[in-house]
Amino acid sequence: MAPATHPPTRILFVGNSLTYWRPSLDALFRGWGFDAAAVTEGGATLQVLWDAGTALATIRSGQYDFVVLQDDMPEYGGAAAASTQFQKYARRFVEAVRESEAVPILLLTHSYERIKHTRLHAIASAHQEAARLLDVTVAPSGLVIGREGLCAATPLGVLLCRDKEHPLPVGMLLTALVVRAAMADASGDARSASAERLQELARTAIQTGALSGAALPEATPEELAATLASLVQAGRQWWRTFPAQ
Repeated sequence: MAPATHPPTRILFVGNSLTYWRPSLDALFRGWGFDAAAVTEGGATLQVLWDAGTALATIRSGQYDFVVLQDDMPEYGGAAAASTQFQKYARRFVEAVRESEAVPILLLTHSYERIKHTRLHAIASAHQEAARLLDVTVAPSGLVIGREGLCAATPLGVLLCRDKEHPLPVGMLLTALVVRAAMADASGDARSASAERLQELARTAIQTGALSGAALPEATPEELAATLASLVQAGRQWWRTFPAQ
């Protein structure tokens, strides 16, 4: 008798260009064997995506095990408005995701130079409050990527494109690894959040061409994978102790 097979985990990404930038998060997850899809719009906040209706309808289809919700708080037009609107629409989306019997994940993204009124501390604080109020898991990639993130102090640098806003391909891979660890945390799956497993996923993405055509740091695939896994774990630790830096 052939061994039983399990369908791949289904994941939906909801967000803007910080989700679909090359290579997109859903593409990276498909490369790891997930059944991944996305509803995205350039420059959109969760408010814009909620009002458009497509993301909500897709969530309500009940086809997904996880839904990753990525807001872009600087786009709301001011620090106070950003926090208020993020809390409002994060709650709406999280409740809709749970009604569909999926697990919500909030993707905390980085700050950037174009819009200066909402910095990383404010973004992280708002996500921490949402995590407390909604009992939802956060994928804190913003603590790792960008000028204020941990990677800036490593040989990898800030991992942003020339626009100082969108992640380089290696930055997108790093974000995907942070999301994968958050999914494991939400499921109580310690093995999938381990440094060894994350390093394996990073190595697979690099060796199978997920970053094809992109300029890569001067390191072997194994060295780069180890660095990325280490950054993910450092970011997760920072998130656990935030804001007591």
